[in-house]
Amino acid sequence: MGWAGFSWALLREQKASTRDTRALLDYLASALPLPVPALKELMHKLFSDHMEMEIELPTELIHRIQMCMSEKHAGGTCILSKSWLHAWYTIPHLRFHKNKLINNTFERYHRHNLPIQTLDIRFDDENKNTARLLKRWIPQVASKSFLKELSLSFNTNIYMDWSTVIDSIFSCENLTRISVTKEERGFSDTFNLRRINTMIKCVSLRVLVLQRVSITEEVFNSLVSTCMLLEKIQLWCCNGFKTLKVKDLPCLMELEIETWKEDLILEIDNVPSLVFFHYWKYIGESALEKPVSFNMHQIVSVRQLHIYNLGKDSIAEFFNMIKSKLIFLEELNVEFVYQSLDITSFVIASTSLKRLTLNVSNNMPNDIQIDAPKLLYFCYESHFIPTLSFPFVTPKKIELNFKLQTLVDLSFFLRMREVLNLSSTFDIYITGSMGDALAVLSNTDYNDLRKRGLFPATNVQKLHIQTFEDVRKHTQCYDYFFLICHPSHFKAKVGAIKDNNNRLFSVLTEKGIMNKNVEVLGDLTKVQLQNPCNGRWEDLTLTSWKTFIDPLSPYSYVDFKLEWFNP
Repeated sequence: MGWAGFSWALLREQKASTRDTRALLDYLASALPLPVPALKELMHKLFSDHMEMEIELPTELIHRIQMCMSEKHAGGTCILSKSWLHAWYTIPHLRFHKNKLINNTFERYHRHNLPIQTLDIRFDDENKNTARLLKRWIPQVASKSFLKELSLSFNTNIYMDWSTVIDSIFSCENLTRISVTKEERGFSDTFNLRRINTMIKCVSLRVLVLQRVSITEEVFNSLVSTCMLLEKIQLWCCNGFKTLKVKDLPCLMELEIETWKEDLILEIDNVPSLVFFHYWKYIGESALEKPVSFNMHQIVSVRQLHIYNLGKDSIAEFFNMIKSKLIFLEELNVEFVYQSLDITSFVIASTSLKRLTLNVSNNMPNDIQIDAPKLLYFCYESHFIPTLSFPFVTPKKIELNFKLQTLVDLSFFLRMREVLNLSSTFDIYITGSMGDALAVLSNTDYNDLRKRGLFPATNVQKLHIQTFEDVRKHTQCYDYFFLICHPSHFKAKVGAIKDNNNRLFSVLTEKGIMNKNVEVLGDLTKVQLQNPCNGRWEDLTLTSWKTFIDPLSPYSYVDFKLEWFNP
């Protein structure tokens, strides 16, 4: 619930029964994060002036509010009352992202036997003393029965033996979430799980996140066999194993694996609750012809499937599985290996699919057919435009993402206009060096496109052009897009349209205030600019341009709302 439309009178009437209940704090938490002054004003609104700040909320619920705020604002709540001050000094959720006051804080919690339920540490300096403090305190905290969630992230190349820390973590019986991350900085293995010197006891574990960690097959298999209640496993860029077995986990719902190991073999078996599967595997020259390295028959329960770097020999089997086996699939993201994709067409069929994203690089298929009667959203990412067909139903929303890396000729725009004939609403995103990509186009091409008499498509909601250079060297860059579509919203870099001599600048500032002879965009009836300060839409004039656009960096983006005359 947000602030707008909320009845303060109704809340005051209910305060006698709700002021110390979780329902009231649910409302407070839904409105956060708030700065301290706004929170103080809120408290005065909630409770009468006679009570002022004497209301005593349960400490547990105050902790919940403080956890929804930034550290700076949460610490500032100490000024609200003594109860808020006490709550802040006893909060069971600790975050150390700047490695300050670690020793003092742990000393105080240890001295008063205060519980720590969540511990989030980001170690990002080269201070060995800080590392020694962590080696001292983490095992002590992990030995307590209070700890439920632990997150360790190292952004340092300090070499230390962390075996005692690792042993203490995986012997903690009440932990429900473990996250161990080595930031990408150098090649040293700060976290080494190749050996655990104690019996794994974290039987309550629900979430396991390992990023850039060395772990052997033996240790991982032991973890999986012990933590039968696992609901989510995330392994990103880990090493130390050739075969990864994810088996006999009846509660597992999410599995995310990203690896640079070309020869990785993934075995999935008996995971009946799996609904989300994300798999990214590096494909080098030696692996281009290899099929996917896991048995897709074991993921028939998934509803969301993300598969990246799919090789040529896997495509036929993959699409057949989508059609015949994955009967619950609702969302599919697929990225094809461009070196191996030399097929000219393919068909994607699914009776349950609702969202589909295809990422295809250089050697794209010319024809793509999608037989999905329940499809609501389709996203296509590539360098070129294929022929798209939807025999059953056209999705309500289509997103086109084109990265212009090679020369684009007139056929690019003709194909795009053909795709826009579909009854969907479109969002179009153009990235890359647009001026270079369109360099082969001439005035003859532009006039040819105009003479074809194509009515601009009116079903484009967004046209977002992310250019990497000043496109004034090719002044008709935008004109081609506006000839084939009339978008409701247009977004571009300030540096590409800021100069008074720019054709687009002349057109947008009320259809050519600076140049009355501009003919392009003759159907444009109104232009509004989104104020970058408050987000409001204002009519675009030379005054508003100078006020809001001129101060911006050339690399900033500016949003326009366009209204067209469409007969």
